[in-house]
Amino acid sequence: MVYAGFVLAVALSVVLATPRIAIASGAAFLLAQLLDISIFARLRTQAWWLPPFVSSVISSGLDTAIFFSVAFYCGLVPGLGLTISGILGGAGIADQCIALPWVNLAVADYLVKLALAAIAIAPYGAILALMRPRTLQRTA
Repeated sequence: MVYAGFVLAVALSVVLATPRIAIASGAAFLLAQLLDISIFARLRTQAWWLPPFVSSVISSGLDTAIFFSVAFYCGLVPGLGLTISGILGGAGIADQCIALPWVNLAVADYLVKLALAAIAIAPYGAILALMRPRTLQRTA
């Protein structure tokens, strides 16, 4: 599912956005989702709320960091002396080094993701409670 979502996201980004946004979006989505699944799987035996919440907090942070830094950072690539915008060039607002408050936007984006993760815990718990009795009956 992650790889199918990745292909769809990149295809849509290529059509609807600049190459730089497409690369930022695709890389952020793929890496964050794979990390999310890995963390969730490792915490699966813990309290019911811990795997989805911790994996969401960490993977959302990675997603936000990758997307906003690739999409909007205009500084030098360490050691290469190349600008990010020169490497991922193209036409569009995200491909020009302009003074965007991208760090502030990234923080706001991450806070929204954290709020959504917190709000989603209750419905997740309710669905899990409905499904667990059925799962236990099948194994007995």
